[in-house]
Amino acid sequence: MKFMSIQPKLKNKQRRIGLTGGIASGKSTIADYIKKYKDIPILDADQYSKELIKPKSNSYKKVLAYFGPQIVDEYSSENAINRALLKKIIFENSIHRTWIQNLLHPLIKEKMIEKCNQFEKNKILLLVIPLLFEAKFTDLCTEIWLVKCPREIQKKRLMSRNKISDNDRSDRVIATKWDAAFTLHDGVPLKKDIERLKNEVPKQEVGRLSYKELTLSRANKSVRVFNHVVESLSKGDQPNLDLLEKVGYLYRTTAVYGS
Repeated sequence: MKFMSIQPKLKNKQRRIGLTGGIASGKSTIADYIKKYKDIPILDADQYSKELIKPKSNSYKKVLAYFGPQIVDEYSSENAINRALLKKIIFENSIHRTWIQNLLHPLIKEKMIEKCNQFEKNKILLLVIPLLFEAKFTDLCTEIWLVKCPREIQKKRLMSRNKISDNDRSDRVIATKWDAAFTLHDGVPLKKDIERLKNEVPKQEVGRLSYKELTLSRANKSVRVFNHVVESLSKGDQPNLDLLEKVGYLYRTTAVYGS
């Protein structure tokens, strides 16, 4: 494999911490803390994975050829890969999962090695690699941190992410599933408040809130409209009015309660 030929270029004296753990175990929380308070460079395997399948890249072309046009986000002006759909497909089909892993893992590892050498003057690096053991990235690390958390908290974190199936997005949606969360904050939030709310509000009642958070609510995004509206507004464009009128909502609230 290609990364093997450049493996010896890694600096042996550099401390490289491999951070790994199950989904929603808290890897990002730890990485964000270390980045903010320890000033240690973060090398994120998931971020490199996203970059590798950007439109017009070689990996993008291979993914498109393998999965077909169905894998393209129909609301993306650049015909970007629909990552949510891709995750669903490879989660449900081990053959497709193995194929995408064989394509991306060597490239991600090559990128990791490149970044390690780029930061060769740094004494410590943090490598965030969800599938560290499965993808055989252990040789990049001088030590490994395995993140764990209680199963109930893990489940709540998963619920707060965009993991809701299309069948659940109906008038009878279960109130314990959501992919959008809100709070009513008393006063003007400081920067530290915004960071705290960003991390805690999606967890809803499991999150750590202050007396200034008066209410909590959660909702399910419209699959067809929400991302389209966000993408349009972020570019300074207006959303498609015909689409808005046809669907009729951005999200549906499933729970509202006092904090």
